[in-house]
Amino acid sequence: MKKPQKWPGLLLTFVFVSALALPVSAKLEESVPIGFGPVTELMQMIASAEDAEKETVAAALTFFMTSLVEFLEGQGVSQETLSEIWENFERALEEFLQDRTSADEFGQEIAGLGRALQATAEEGGVQGLPTELLQRIGIDTDVIGALLDTDDLSGLDIAEIANQIAGAAEGPPDDADPPGEAGPPDDAGPPDDASPPNDDAGPPPKKPGKGN
Repeated sequence: MKKPQKWPGLLLTFVFVSALALPVSAKLEESVPIGFGPVTELMQMIASAEDAEKETVAAALTFFMTSLVEFLEGQGVSQETLSEIWENFERALEEFLQDRTSADEFGQEIAGLGRALQATAEEGGVQGLPTELLQRIGIDTDVIGALLDTDDLSGLDIAEIANQIAGAAEGPPDDADPPGEAGPPDDAGPPDDASPPNDDAGPPPKKPGKGN
């Protein structure tokens, strides 16, 4: 009696181990949506970042929150609850900018708002956030991967992420002329440079008619 061949099992084991060895960012491409947990953690880290300017933190978190709220509204999540969360965010941000609260306290408040967003989203049937949304916000996939993989991000890393999000909030540079206001071609001179009509030209020929 022949012994059963073992190579299929070994092959499956190899494939499984290879999948585990893939970079987290590669696995994230297929793991859509991203859970709120690492996103909330990242928001808290940005809020309490000591290596980032307050204005940068404010711009980054405002764009972050705006994007999340708009996405959840589009998914049919309760607008009343989202409006309440947004108002609490504005109040916390104002306290932070006016130096009436510390960075750590502000971070704790942002974390609480993130958890409130998660609860509201889950009540509306939204279990996570698409990777594409986070990328539009200015968050690289490997950043979320680092959070999922429990890698520590330094203060400088967080400051750089805040700068990226604040830059994404500004959008691409708008160098193009708005519609209807495009300037003349570079080679074209002003209208006054146009050559005058030929004064030597005679009158136009008479149209055929009676008496001609």
